[in-house]
Amino acid sequence: MPSPFPGMDPYLERPNLFPDLHGSLIFLLKQRLQGLLPEPYYASSSERTWIEASEPYIEPDVDVVRISGNQSRGQGTAVAATVATPIVITVPEFEHTEAYLEIYLGPYSEQRLVTTVEILSPSNKKSRHKGRKLYRRKQRRLRSSNTNLVEIDFLRAGEHTTAIPEQQLRQRVPAFDYHVCVHRFHRPSDFFIYPIRIEQELPAIGIPLLPDDGEVEVPIQELYDRAYVAGAYQKRIDYSADPPPPPFDEQRLAWIRERIQNATR
Repeated sequence: MPSPFPGMDPYLERPNLFPDLHGSLIFLLKQRLQGLLPEPYYASSSERTWIEASEPYIEPDVDVVRISGNQSRGQGTAVAATVATPIVITVPEFEHTEAYLEIYLGPYSEQRLVTTVEILSPSNKKSRHKGRKLYRRKQRRLRSSNTNLVEIDFLRAGEHTTAIPEQQLRQRVPAFDYHVCVHRFHRPSDFFIYPIRIEQELPAIGIPLLPDDGEVEVPIQELYDRAYVAGAYQKRIDYSADPPPPPFDEQRLAWIRERIQNATR
């Protein structure tokens, strides 16, 4: 069964589902790009990995012990005393991995990185998260280089992260749920934005190459539909619950429920 939504399914923003969608879309994007890119361009997937701690577990910090009367300072009866002990904080560390795409020109010995394609993950949009710090550092480096940057944001929650300043984005595009931001290195002050609402199909987006070679158009909706079916999300999503936060207003929530009811009849 296809998704009940014409484009991005907001239920797939759940933390237990989005990483699977992220990986599928990266693979399908690479596969499609290989057939679209002119010679001698090619697409390659890569990963960034980091170690980060999870939420800590804290053991009790005070023990109560009994001290005999002979050990007390006076000659009175035995008393109970508290003795402070070290606080034991167990912080497990986990390895995090995020995949992204790179488009190169030329053979390995002379290859040039032309374009980076990123699908934002929840860690990229969380304040003070190491994944966000690593991503923003890479973003700054790419914007000061001769490399194009394509950012796909299919997450409503979290902080604004794509390269375009949020104030300028909100002024020009006041209503959107998701968006794609394309930054071409030879036009450093311009950002090409594809705003997306859940009521809309996902757009075909232009992936820029070198200025003289133009761009290739990638049908994101087609790739998303394939990822949805391959992920068997219709079996894994509880559509009887409301979508994950941030919440929709009542009018749009009613539209969401109607779409789900029509799809399950």
